[in-house]
Parts: sequence; structure tokens; C-alpha cells
Amino acid sequence: MTDYFINRSFCIKLGDFISSKYELRRGTPQGSVLSPILFALYYNDVLSVLTEVKFVLFADDLVFYTGGSNTSEIIQKLEVKLFDLNNWFKVRKLTINAEKTKFMLFHKTSERNLNLNLSSSVQFENTTIERVNKFKYLGIWLDCSLAFDEHWEHAIEFALPSVV
Repeated sequence: MTDYFINRSFCIKLGDFISSKYELRRGTPQGSVLSPILFALYYNDVLSVLTEVKFVLFADDLVFYTGGSNTSEIIQKLEVKLFDLNNWFKVRKLTINAEKTKFMLFHKTSERNLNLNLSSSVQFENTTIERVNKFKYLGIWLDCSLAFDEHWEHAIEFALPSVV
């Protein structure tokens, strides 16, 4: 197993350009059969940090969520969990990509004005996490009222042949 990691190098290809070789100091070779298994073993312990929230984990794609009727409490739970996750990541020399991180407040359309401050924001490491009203996750478009209108529109657009 040691031989698999020692003396590895990589290069970057962009169009016809190929860079010189760089030493691979961490991680596993991209495209290797062993890489997903080794990553899963390395990353699987992330579940220990996800207490008090529900989550969906698909490879390295993690979604966690919580519920409640008070937006401030929900935001506070999310920020605490992001802090905990960030500490877990730092120990393992991983990083959370704040630019790819989004948050959404799900609500019933009729409850827009009941205890929900829809202008709330989540803070993470001096960054405001972008709030979205729709998000594509594993091929399914989710909208904040779970009406699936966005997903339906994309499905119809994909299914129907374009008219010229």
C-alpha cells in the first residue's frame, strides 16, 4: 500500500498545454480505482460531527439540514455545525469551499410571514454564505417551497424536442 502513495507525480493538461510534473504530496491519483474507496475510508468519520442535524452524503457531496419554526434558531444551528465541520476538516487538512456552499430556507408558501425572517444570512469564517431559492442536488432541482416547479420545468424542457 505504501508504494501506491510514494513517489507519485502529476501534471496539468489544459487544451494542448501540458505542465511540468509536480510531486503529489497528499491525496490519491485522480481516476484511480482505489481513490474512491480510500477517500470514503478517510472521510467516513465526518458522520461523527453531524450530530444534532440530519444529512445526506454522496461521495464528497454533503448536505446537512435542520428544522424549526424560528429562523434565528435555525441559522444559529447551521453556523454552529459549519464551525464544527470546519474544525473537523482542518484536522484532516481539508477545506470547506465557502463559494460552493449555499443555504436555503424551506417553507410553506402560506407561512412566509410566520416567524420566518427570510432575509437572514449564514456566516462562516467572515463570509456570508449565499442564500438560494432553488438548488440542483444530485440531478433534482429543489425550490424553497418544495413545489418542484423548477424541476418540472427542466424535465419538460429536456423531454420535449426543441421546435425550430
